[in-house]
This record gives sequence, C-alpha cells and structure tokens, in this order.
Amino acid sequence: MPKVAYLIRSLANRLDRARFKCSNCASTQNQVQTGSGFITQLSRCMNCKLLFRTPTDDPALNASFYEDAYPQGFSSVISRTRSSVLPRLFSEL
Repeated sequence: MPKVAYLIRSLANRLDRARFKCSNCASTQNQVQTGSGFITQLSRCMNCKLLFRTPTDDPALNASFYEDAYPQGFSSVISRTRSSVLPRLFSEL
C-alpha cells in the first residue's frame, strides 16, 4: 500500500507547480537529470546546484513521515550512538 500511496501523491503533486521548486533555495530554475518516467525525476537546481526529486513532497508530510513512519536503520543507530559518545569523549580531555 505505501507504494500505491506514493504513486498517487506523486501524480497529484505533478499538478502543483510549487512542488517543482528547489527545496534548498526555492528557485524554479531546475534541469531534469534523470527520471523514472512520468512519476518522479531527479532535478538539479540551476541556482544552488542541489540535486532533488521532483515533484517534491509537502514539507509537513516529510516531517511527519520521518518522525513517525520512517523505519530507523543502521545509520540512525550509529548517529544516536555517536551523539551520545562524543560528549563523554570530550569530557575526558
């Protein structure tokens, strides 16, 4: 079901020109680098050079997804471990 929801959301977002702005600098000047057909594309912002997926998702949806639904994997565990170890290491200096 998540893939179907992604497909529907991406198709709907193609109708919203705001979903084609750079998520870093909000520029509308971007160039398609590669794509998976009509659904999504990898674009490069011509202003700040960021590579990003178009159409983008709503920032509120992204925040909700990464806070609630995104399964944490190995890299998340490493980040949390690193953040708890660094202060202890520096306190020993």
